[in-house]
Amino acid sequence: MDSTDIAKIAGVSRSTVSRVINNYANVPEQTREKVMKVIKEYNYVPHASARSLVKKKSQTIGLFIIDVHEKMHPGIYNNTYFSPFTASVIDYANRKNYFVLTFSVYRYDELRKVLDIFREGRVDAGIFIGVKNGEESLQKIINEGYKIAIVDYEITGIETAKNALVINADNEGGAYKATTYLIKNGHKSIAHIAGDLKKLSGIQRINGYRRALQEAGLEYKDELIFYGDFDAESGYKAAKEIANISPMPTAVFAANDSMAMGAMEAFKEDGIKIPDDISIVGFDDIELASYVHPPLTTVRVFLHKMAMLATNRIVDLIDSGTTNCHHDIVAVELVERASVRALR
Repeated sequence: MDSTDIAKIAGVSRSTVSRVINNYANVPEQTREKVMKVIKEYNYVPHASARSLVKKKSQTIGLFIIDVHEKMHPGIYNNTYFSPFTASVIDYANRKNYFVLTFSVYRYDELRKVLDIFREGRVDAGIFIGVKNGEESLQKIINEGYKIAIVDYEITGIETAKNALVINADNEGGAYKATTYLIKNGHKSIAHIAGDLKKLSGIQRINGYRRALQEAGLEYKDELIFYGDFDAESGYKAAKEIANISPMPTAVFAANDSMAMGAMEAFKEDGIKIPDDISIVGFDDIELASYVHPPLTTVRVFLHKMAMLATNRIVDLIDSGTTNCHHDIVAVELVERASVRALR
């Protein structure tokens, strides 16, 4: 069987088959999928593909940062969460003699273009951070066999994929620790500013909050849940709503430090003192957390370790040529500062 036979079965021209085999970007997705289905069905191994298996690697890893909130490109690198992760990936990749090509994605529909970057051979593998769970474009990248590592992503659904690595923080465990810490300090009315619930970290952190309440015999109340977006503005807005509750909760657990700091600013504007009038705990332990007033009690996420794991594992996957799926969960720790008051 040759490419002419594949073209006849797929109902396309031979040149179209050639463009699909060579990963040209200007092929309609539906046509590409139709041709690939025939190729797989007949176990066809084109000569061009065979040659591509021994071609020189690009020695480049793509770092795909998804942040739909940032409007300007430089914002990604000023972001208190993405910036240290990016720096660590570049550092660890350079140690392994790999370059890093960084891509900023501001809209989820732009992820469709990322597949072409892999097809064109511009990167040997990719690291993704900030992707929402179940993203279809990411699934296509996995299905086509490209090697990727994903940070903050649900393993269910891709656990059998041998070309996908997943690295997560212990989000639920950290949220449980934060909420339990507030409970042990005498707080029974604890509001939660949730993050983006399309992302694993948002889901797991609200789950950890809920579990801590349940184990302490405290009621989980929908009216104490305020839905944010992992940015300071949403934390600020949530705090304005919390301040109007009567009686006001004695504590707040925010799903990340940016929202916690936005909430702190709103409380200060309203004359609500932290921690005298209300206690607050964040998550991530970004650099600014220790410099705000009062210094923020939070849950430390070891981003540098997560970056190291993602980079080292993906390089091993590239260099070895083997496929082996990993799922790492990185431990977190509670950092006690001055934003929580013990109620007696």
